[in-house]
Order: sequence, then structure tokens, then C-alpha cells
Amino acid sequence: MADDADALEHAAFVLLSTAFGLSLATIKTILPVPLFAYNVVLRFSRALYHLIFQLTYSPSRVTFASEHLDNPPRPKDDLPGHDLYEYTPLSGDRSIRLLEIKHPNPWSFDADSKILECNLVHVSLDKPMLAYPYRAISYTWDNQERDRYILCGGKKLAVTKNCELVLQHFMQYARLHIWIDAICIDQESAEEKAMQIPLMAEIYGRALGVNVWLGLPTPATGLAVSYVWLSWCLMSVPIRFKSWVEIQLHRLARRRGHIVHIEDLVHRNWWRRVWTIQECVLARESGWTAPVPVFVNCGHHEMPMDCLSHLLMQFNVLHHFFGHSPYVFNTSVWNHYILSHSQPRLSVFSPDSEKGSISREITTAMFRCRASSVFDDRDRIYGLYGVFTRLGITLSKPDYAKSREELYEEFTRQACQSTHSLDLLCLVNNTDSSLQDPSWVPDFSAPFRLGDMWLSRNDKTPTSPRSDTAFNFSFHPDGKSLRCTAILIDKVAHKTGMSIWKPADHDAILRHEDGDLVNLQDPTHSTQTTLTFMQWVYLLVTYMDQLSRRYETKENALLAFGNVLTTGHLRALESLITITNPLQTVSSWIGTFVDAKYRNELFDGLVDDLDVSPEVRGYIRDQLAERGVEVGDSWKTLCVLKFYPIVARFTHTVWMHNEDKVLFVTEGGWLGSGNMSLREGDAVFRLAGLDRPMLMRLMDDAWKVVGPAFVEGVIDGEVWCEGEAEEILIV
Repeated sequence: MADDADALEHAAFVLLSTAFGLSLATIKTILPVPLFAYNVVLRFSRALYHLIFQLTYSPSRVTFASEHLDNPPRPKDDLPGHDLYEYTPLSGDRSIRLLEIKHPNPWSFDADSKILECNLVHVSLDKPMLAYPYRAISYTWDNQERDRYILCGGKKLAVTKNCELVLQHFMQYARLHIWIDAICIDQESAEEKAMQIPLMAEIYGRALGVNVWLGLPTPATGLAVSYVWLSWCLMSVPIRFKSWVEIQLHRLARRRGHIVHIEDLVHRNWWRRVWTIQECVLARESGWTAPVPVFVNCGHHEMPMDCLSHLLMQFNVLHHFFGHSPYVFNTSVWNHYILSHSQPRLSVFSPDSEKGSISREITTAMFRCRASSVFDDRDRIYGLYGVFTRLGITLSKPDYAKSREELYEEFTRQACQSTHSLDLLCLVNNTDSSLQDPSWVPDFSAPFRLGDMWLSRNDKTPTSPRSDTAFNFSFHPDGKSLRCTAILIDKVAHKTGMSIWKPADHDAILRHEDGDLVNLQDPTHSTQTTLTFMQWVYLLVTYMDQLSRRYETKENALLAFGNVLTTGHLRALESLITITNPLQTVSSWIGTFVDAKYRNELFDGLVDDLDVSPEVRGYIRDQLAERGVEVGDSWKTLCVLKFYPIVARFTHTVWMHNEDKVLFVTEGGWLGSGNMSLREGDAVFRLAGLDRPMLMRLMDDAWKVVGPAFVEGVIDGEVWCEGEAEEILIV
């Protein structure tokens, strides 16, 4: 009987969906002109409103006072007359809870009427049409304690401050149902949490929309939001006009000092969490039922996620391009945060994509996740579980009884088998891996390093050996060893021993923020960085004849050196007109170390060089006056590298992309870089199904993975030869 009812309900749903679709098609056919006119009027009116807002803006217009709490928090020892709420178990593996927020009675004088009240209802995702349309909420806990109560079904339930703020914001909507993890999942039940993780793709995908809560606004949030809506008004205009207007908007914001207010929108903790990535990515595509599938809320301010992401990316690029700052990669970590939450939804993650494309996107996602934070390292996998399953990756059911090591090994094996690719091995770095064997398993909780990921410089996507050999690998039944097809390129003959100084902080942003005084204020920092640079130059000079034969000319060897130091960004800097002559830039950078007279002349000229900022010139004068002859060559050399205009951006690029890296020269004259665990005698391999060289170490009759290598002339697959391929065992 129940099956008949479900079949009847499904037939009714299909009938209603078909009728609704036909109605929309008829409206679109008959009324294109009114719809177009409505769109034009809507965008014009919004643009006019926000332009007037910009012209009449004053900091006192938007204050924290407008974000008062209608219902003040109640401490945990309050509400003595109410019992604690106890969760009713879910009826099945595909059941979820939805939260219905009640409106308080404005005429009631009862103290309890000022408490947030709600009800939880159970629904099954097996139904084609849910009885309660809902919106899914994405927010962060921010490590807060559940120190306040709401009433759920007449009983008190402890929540965090952020959760309460979200609920208060959505009280304005009558009888709204929402899904919010802190309440809709029993947080005390590890079994229930593991059962709900596989449903995330459906929970966020079937919601009417996703609301992102960034937190309370600052006094200038309204100003920043107006720029977002102005960007939204330009979404349908021709691309050339749109680009021109965006540049003018950026110049206006920069001239008026508004960039810092716009950046505040991205400097929120929400962007830095792993779980929030899939919550945004899994939202439904825009359409008639959800024209804006993801809305961002900052207090009472609201804006579309797509427009916010686009504006933040554009302003990050334009700010450094037109601001003439040498520190063009300082926003790289923030850019990764933005792309993680927006790029996949813009059809980058598509189940119809080729296997190779999917594998590269998964690798990129796991690389970016290293910059994000989690309370449990296993959530670096489970926090993206819905994304992986939507892409067709076959994963085991979540199980928090597994250790981090077991989970990482299992995920790597299953992802490689599902995508027919070994791309995930690009994230192996045995310098600081806390994992034991097998060596081919990446430590996804390792520190984020900007230089650990790079793309092919070909016009095509990153290359792999021939597609018909790309799946020439297999895992041993015990899951501990890997057999694959590979070619031996060369062996490491010589290497450097030091690495540049970086802040000893796990925070990705602090470790990737360069500035005028970074490396200079502490003599040990400047000495370590300068000596590392000198070792690299000494390696180049010592083996220049061998490198010139490999790369055909001395000039090509110098360019190879520049490309290795910047992991291929030298050409990108040239295309952005930040480095006009790469060969001259690299030669000047090397000359700073090998020619003391040249270095001293450049240093003496810094104090009077008008291209150097007054603050820097003042700092150099003060140091010379204070320290006199105690100013060392390392400090002088680094001052030249950081402030001399010809080499400043090159130095910044090198410092940002070479954390924990050493340079090496192979027996055949190839020049490359690898991680600190590299040893002389290690082999450079190309593996079938992998788009970059890998450093391997022979242990008895098997090989261990050391990590990826950037080898100029090999990085784009130039040396692959099918006849030289062999099968190797990796443990």
C-alpha cells in the first residue's frame, strides 16, 4: 500500500513538473520583450540607487547599532522551568531534520516570549517533492562554545553565538524552514554525523537556495556591498564595456580609500573553513526556481555570491596591477579561498568532464584545502565528500573510527582508481609529512605552500603521457604498494642545502605575506634567505657549461634558472608587463651576488632613487645611522633585491614560491627544484598518468616517493618516449 502511495505521489510530481515547465516555456516564448524590459529596468534602477549611495555615503550611515539583537542571549543556567531537548532518532539513512523558526508574539510580556523558538521536523530525501521547501545555511562555528539556549519543541537546546545570530536574522521570514548543521544534526552522535555526510550533496542541492552568513557588518559594509551590486548590474553588458567600467570602479575605490572595506568581505573566517566549500559548491544551478542560488549575508546586507566572488577577484588583480606594488602574490592565498568557494560551481566541477580534468580539479581542491582549517584532520576528506561523490568518485562511507592515516590512504587509492589518474601524488612532500608508509599517500593536512602547485605552460591542459597509457597503474590487493609505468629521466648529481626563511606559523596567510620589512628586521632571517639565494646562484655558476649544453645557449640556461626559481611564473610576469625583459631581470638578480661593486652601487643609489618609496628610503637611512659599519652584506644584498625596481617583483615571486625547496642539477644537465628531503642520487621519473616529474628514491627493489619536481624542459612532458617506459613498484 505504501509503495502504491509513493508511486502515485511520484506520478503527481512528474505531472506538476511537466505542467510547470510547459507554462514557463510558454511565458518565455510569448513575453520575451517584457522580460527583457523588466531585466533592464531592474538593473538600471539598482545601478542608479547604488551610484547615489556611493555619492552620498558617510561612515556614520551604517553602524553596528542597526544590528541589535532582538532577543538577547540566555545563559545556560537560565530557563530553569524547561527540560533539555533530546533528539528523536532519524527514521532512516536518507532522513534529515528541518528547522522551522517561530515568530515571537510582539504583544506578549512573558519573558519566555523573547526566546528564540523553533521546531524540528523529519523529512525523507526519497520523496521527489519535499513537504517543506527550505534554505540551507552555511556559516562557521568559530570554535565558539554552546553557551546560550533556544527553545526547540518547548525544550531548551544549547547553541553557539553565531548560530543564534543566524536564527535571529531569518526570523523575519514567516514560517521559513532552514537546514543548519548545528541543530539539524545531533552533534553528540558520531554515528548520525557519519550517516548525514553522504547526504550533503542532496541537502544543499535540493534546497531553494544557500545563504552564507559572514557575520555582523562593519560601519562600511554597506559601501562595500554597493560595489558588489554595481558589479551585478554589469553582468549582462558587453565584455569590453564591462571591463572598462570595472577598471573605473576600481580606480574610484582606490582613490577614495575603499579597497580596505571591500577586502573586509573576504577577510572573514567563513572563507577559511573546509566545510563551507562544499556548502557553497553543492548549491543548485541558477534557474527559474533559484535565479540566485547562493546569497551572501553580512548582517542585514545581502548580495549574490557569484558577483561577490567576481568583484573580489577582479579587485585583487587590479589593485596590484594598477597600484604598482611589487608584492603581486600577497593575495594568492585569499584568491585560493575565493576560487574554492566559487569556481567549482561555475561548471568547473561537472560530472560530464573528462577523467583527467576531474582528477586535476580534485588535486587542486585538496591543495587549496591545506590553506583552510578544520577541527579534525579527517574532515579534509569528509568536508568535501559531497563534491567527490557528485563527480562520480567511489568512496567508502564516512567512518570516524578510522585513523587519519587509514582515511588518507583509502581516499588516495579510491580517487586514483575512479579518475584513472595519479595526479594526487603531486601533493606528496616527505619533508614534513607526518604519515608513515606508503610513501605515495599525500599528507592532506600538511602546511599550505604556494609553490607546491603549478600548471603546464602549454596552451592545452596539463599534459600526461598518451591517453591510452595513462591508466597503466594498479594497487596491490593489500593497498600498500603501487605498480605503474614510468620512464627514468635522470638522477640528481648536485643540490643546494639551505632553504629561504619563512615565518614558523601554520597560518597560510601569515606565511605568504610579503612586505617591505619582511626578512629585514631580524638579521638571522635576512642572512638565511640571502645565503640560500647565494647557494642557488653558486650552483648555476658552477655548472653553467653543463647547463648551457643542455639548454643550448647560456641565455636559455639563465631563463631556465629564472623559470625554476619562479615555478614557471617568469613568463606570466612578462605577460602582465610586470617584468619587461626576463633575461635582463634574471641577469641583474644574479649580478647582485657575483659582482660586489655592482651590488654596492645599487645599494648606495637606493637612498636617492625616486622610484623607491619614501618610507623605504627613510628606513635605510635610519638603519645606516643606527648600525653604521655593522650593517652586513646579507642585509645590503637583500635590500637591493627587495627594493631595486628591476628585480623587486622577481625577488618577491621567488620568495613566495620556494618555501622548503632546494635546487638541483642532474647528471644530464637538467636544472630543477624539489623539497628539502631530496638527496643526491635520487631519480627523476615521469609516471604515466601524471603531468609532472617525480623524485623517487630506490629502497631495496622498490621505489619511495620523495615528491614532485619542477624541472625546466621536462615539466610539459617533452621527454616522454614510449619505448623507454618500464614498470616500477612504489611502496
